[in-house]
Amino acid sequence: MLRALLLGLVMLAAAGPARAAGDIDTCRNSTAEPVARLAACESVIADDKITGPSRAAAFGYRGDSLMKKRDYDGAIAAFTAAHEIAPQNINIINARGIAYSYKGDDERALADYDLCLQLRPTYGSAYNNRGLILMRRGELQRALDELNQAVKFISNDQSRFLHHYNRARVEGLLNQYDASLADYAEAQKVNPDGPQVPAYRCITYTSMGKFDEALADCNAALAKTPNQIYTLTSRANAYLGKGNLDAALDDYNQVLKTNPNYVRAYVGRGQLFEKRRNVTAARSDYRSAANAVAARRDDIDTTLARGIAKERLEALLGAASPAPAGKAAPSSPVGPRKVALIVGNGAYRNVAPLDNPPRDAN
Repeated sequence: MLRALLLGLVMLAAAGPARAAGDIDTCRNSTAEPVARLAACESVIADDKITGPSRAAAFGYRGDSLMKKRDYDGAIAAFTAAHEIAPQNINIINARGIAYSYKGDDERALADYDLCLQLRPTYGSAYNNRGLILMRRGELQRALDELNQAVKFISNDQSRFLHHYNRARVEGLLNQYDASLADYAEAQKVNPDGPQVPAYRCITYTSMGKFDEALADCNAALAKTPNQIYTLTSRANAYLGKGNLDAALDDYNQVLKTNPNYVRAYVGRGQLFEKRRNVTAARSDYRSAANAVAARRDDIDTTLARGIAKERLEALLGAASPAPAGKAAPSSPVGPRKVALIVGNGAYRNVAPLDNPPRDAN
């Protein structure tokens, strides 16, 4: 009996390290099934005897998993734990920077990207991610400078796709259309069947006035990702530019039914209403766009659209709605015409909207 018990204890002792070694292998296996891999990484984290790179990798994978769940605080904590174990691992620092950026803390994100480049000045991903923050802020030339560096230090097919693709977006915003199309072509060589390139190249073609090419790209992207509101709005903008107002309106309405807070669709539909001389509806849409709740980190397209909304709203304030179609304007009265001008300005540039002046004027 005692011999059997001792034999059992020996077997358990042997099984412990074997299980731990198996957990490490599964945790570090990028092709492992995600649920099994996360369980293995959590097992590694729970075992205080496992130290060094294997433990850092376990925290790193926990961070990746929490990022996918949009638990950015949890992801940052996991990446920080990994960084404390492996302070020279630039991939972990870069991942934490992305988590900070998604959380809306660009300054800490930039600090992490800067640290990556101190450790490895040829690390293209850090240049790419710095460029994305600058693009979102509207600092387009600085963003392009960063993305030029990212393209210079491409390391694999994934970075080749991302760096060319993101540089193409900035070049399009800077009206450098030939360069933009060339970079999209390079990105598409890596991922010829993905929807990302046609979805964004649609915008470049629209800016160039090549509406048929834009529509072809947007339709190709929507064939792979139906009802994607970003691409639907871009297609509506292409229809609007081409003059197909009914098709544009259908797309804008579909987007706003899905997301009643989507700034780009309100701005596009406002421009459409202006083309139809429906000033009241245009003002309403621009007001909805200008007052829409800002996301934790608005993308550059939303920021630019919000600016257009504010400009057009200011331009249209006080504009009279046109007479309904088919209704004749009233004839002028006989005798001298007398006109009273009443101004009730409740919309100043630097103060909150005032309710009383327009009400008093009315």
